[in-house]
Parts: sequence; structure tokens; C-alpha cells
Amino acid sequence: MPDATAELAVVDPRDGTILQDLQTEATGLLAHVALELTERVRQMRLMRELVEAELAHRVHDAGRRVVLVDGLELKVESGRSRVWDPEDLEAALRDLVDAGTLQAGELTGLITHNVHVDGKHAQRLLGLLHGPALAAVERCFRWETKGRERLVITPSITLIPEGPS
Repeated sequence: MPDATAELAVVDPRDGTILQDLQTEATGLLAHVALELTERVRQMRLMRELVEAELAHRVHDAGRRVVLVDGLELKVESGRSRVWDPEDLEAALRDLVDAGTLQAGELTGLITHNVHVDGKHAQRLLGLLHGPALAAVERCFRWETKGRERLVITPSITLIPEGPS
């Protein structure tokens, strides 16, 4: 399968200039282009959300969940989902088992007890420890890479204006 990015033209959204070879372009230019593209993506996302909200409103106004228009199916999927209270459910299930309504074997895997570490508390604890205690707690975590590296570009503020002095 060919690499789709090899065929993709990168365009400076500020003036429409096509960047022919990214490897030879100035770093400053690429940073400005990346920053502008990030802003355009944000604007596009907001515009899409507004249009989708209006379309969902129209589907609801039609009293339907699915509407066909111009060869397109507009389907509004509920944003609702059940959120279970594990303690309440566990208590209710115990009562049902005690009453003989349910068998404990029928409930296997329904509720699991997971141990969770609060990373911020653990990090504070690391800051309080030293010596063997610190080493013992440090052995309990590992560094993990999540996703790909992310470059953050922000406009800088000129503290001292350039010009004749």
C-alpha cells in the first residue's frame, strides 16, 4: 500500500504557498505553518460541532432517530449510557443470593475489584522519602511511552522590542 503522505501537498494556510520539500524549508516557517494549521483544525472542529448539532436538532424535530436526505443517512445515537454504582449493585446482588433468587455462580465476573494507584499521591510520597524507603517505592513504577511525541508550539512574547536603541 503506498504511503498517502507522499502524495499530500503541504500548503501554508496563511497565503496558499505549496511547501515543496519540507526538509529544505526554514524551521521558523514550518513552526508558523504548524501553529496556523493547529488553529485551523480547532476552527474546523468547532464548525463541525455546530453543523452536527443543528443536524441532530433537525432529526429530533422530525421525531425520528434516522433521517434520509440527499442520499445520506443522518442517525442520532443516544449520548446516554448506564452508569452503575458498584457498591449498591453488589449489596443488591448479595441480598438476591441470600434470598435464593440468584446463584452466586451466575454472577461470576459481573463485579470486579480493581486496585488503582493515585499517581499524584504516589508522586508526593516519593518526594517525602529517601534512602532505602525511596528505592523500595521507586521499584513499584516504570516509565511508559503513550502515543507519539507531541510538539507544542506557542507564540512567544517579545520582552524587549527590537529596533534602534
